[in-house]
Amino acid sequence: MAKSASGRVRGWALGLVGGVGIIGAAIPAVAKSPDPIPEAELTRCVESARMRLWEMAASNEAGVSNELTAVIGQAGLFGVALDARAGAGGTTEIVFAFNQAPRVGQAGTFGELPVTVTSVRRSHATAKVTGTLDQARAQRTKDRTVKLVGDGAGENETLSSWTLPAAYAGGTAVSQGVVNTAVEAMSAAGGLPWIAWADQGGKPRKKRVKVQAVEGEQGGWVPLEGGDSAMHPLWVIGLDLEKTGNAYLFIAMNDSPVSDTTEVWRLEKSSWKKVATVSGNLSQATREADGSVSLKFENYLDTSVWRFDPGTRKITLGCSLDDSGETTGGDGTLNWSAVFAPEGARKLEGGADTVPLFMAADASEPDTQLARGTAVWRLRSTKTNGGGKTYVALVSPDPKKVAKGLRSEAARVLMTGWVPTKDLER
Repeated sequence: MAKSASGRVRGWALGLVGGVGIIGAAIPAVAKSPDPIPEAELTRCVESARMRLWEMAASNEAGVSNELTAVIGQAGLFGVALDARAGAGGTTEIVFAFNQAPRVGQAGTFGELPVTVTSVRRSHATAKVTGTLDQARAQRTKDRTVKLVGDGAGENETLSSWTLPAAYAGGTAVSQGVVNTAVEAMSAAGGLPWIAWADQGGKPRKKRVKVQAVEGEQGGWVPLEGGDSAMHPLWVIGLDLEKTGNAYLFIAMNDSPVSDTTEVWRLEKSSWKKVATVSGNLSQATREADGSVSLKFENYLDTSVWRFDPGTRKITLGCSLDDSGETTGGDGTLNWSAVFAPEGARKLEGGADTVPLFMAADASEPDTQLARGTAVWRLRSTKTNGGGKTYVALVSPDPKKVAKGLRSEAARVLMTGWVPTKDLER
């Protein structure tokens, strides 16, 4: 599959939120514990991580590989449907692996059901299905092949050139022309944030530079001076978060070959101001019923969801998941059938008082112990018959291990690891 600079592996994401309250003035002020974070908020990050596991499965699962290999040489593009699920607004969609990246908007068929590609990621894509969810599930049982019409994405189009498809922009998207105008204005007014690489192993430093567009890569920008030597371009997405016509610029800086940092900027009284700095790349915006916007950022398996408040114009963390475990497990493979479907949190039951947590599935000694009753979300397992270990997400048990300066919000930070399957609530 052809890959652009935007198709490389990402690094790590982390972030947090919290709060303290006091009881009335008539009695001595007493600090109380922060309110528990609603499970639904944390689940957003869990399910995002689950999608990343499915993406890995699309690349590694032997059955998918064999099915894709079987259609090589046939006319058109092909994919293998990994999942059929309910989409937004009562629609039906499929997630499918591919051996050549399709284009957003590309049409095709899934059996006799028409499909249209809505998003493209590193190794899986999503397509809207004209048909019911039952029909799509029945077709996946019968034949997983997805047939697309026309040529696939080019060298620089793997991720639709870093623009968010309408279905993933939550009504916040602005035209590329508006983005270009905003970037050019910010460039002229002091420049965009950039990581300047140091020589001889020294530390890179951040600065602002004037930029020029990357030829053939809509949304990509490099320094005006020395642009040809830039290791990675900046990727800029513009969103109208306030519904006023003013674009917020989400500028993805590549501060190392495997890690991305996104800065969010807005124009205030003819001056550009930084609103937030977030680890990861913006992958989805969702307009909520209260007018706020949920913003999802992703790296490799790390993910975080942030909330934009139109009243305060602030962006605060909802949840973050840091993939700290060995995702492939002790069996060396990631099988699609071993990835659990979305479900609520379960409790740890085993042990006298604690349950061991392992960072690697094949480790013999635990890295730490978890209290019985700890809530965890199942992601995948080395075995499905009750034996072996299960890969889970859970709120970080030790706030001191959370990034320094962010520990007051550790209740919103999830981590991953392996626990004995026998110790999970049935």
